[in-house]
Amino acid sequence: MQKVRYAFYIIATSDQFDYIILAVVLINSVFMALDGNLFKPETLNGLNISNYVFNSIFFFEYIVKFVGLSPLVYYSDAFTYLDTIIIAFAVLDMATPSNTDDEQVGSKKSVSSQLSFLRVFRIFRCIRLTKILRRLKSMRLIIVSMKKALASVSYIVCILVMFILIFELLGMSLLSGNIHYQQFGEGFFITYQILTLENWDGLLYEMWP
Repeated sequence: MQKVRYAFYIIATSDQFDYIILAVVLINSVFMALDGNLFKPETLNGLNISNYVFNSIFFFEYIVKFVGLSPLVYYSDAFTYLDTIIIAFAVLDMATPSNTDDEQVGSKKSVSSQLSFLRVFRIFRCIRLTKILRRLKSMRLIIVSMKKALASVSYIVCILVMFILIFELLGMSLLSGNIHYQQFGEGFFITYQILTLENWDGLLYEMWP
């Protein structure tokens, strides 16, 4: 067992293994862009098979890093939680029968139609491409600067929300007879719409006495 874990550790800590996984993610992104209903059934079957192959590779990567690095070290990086979620949805996706399988069964309400929403979570695999940014020093500096900027923007957003609430409460007091200010949620949305000047003239004619 120790020999297997040591072999997994060597693989998990090698840069070549990370580059191979990143290349697989890039290829998988291209295949996901090709997925659709405009191809022949043979092509769709090939895309379904490739999906199983990609999921198997990602699951193998998870096992290698989970065993080789140990759970404590592996989950010390917050990014690995996203990898775990992607693997979980990939397993569910593989366990879901394809449309062609359900057509052979002939069920009126197929299982794949009920669980087709799982295909949406495939897009999260593309987020793993951000690992490339973490390897570039210039990109890391940009990401750190964006984090600091977002922290300052959050205070501005809080002040903006406070102003919207103030003018919404003012509108509910002065325009209580108007249909747009009879409910809190709609009044908040209308106030924000007026603030952004989006179709404000239409609202003006609707509120005109």
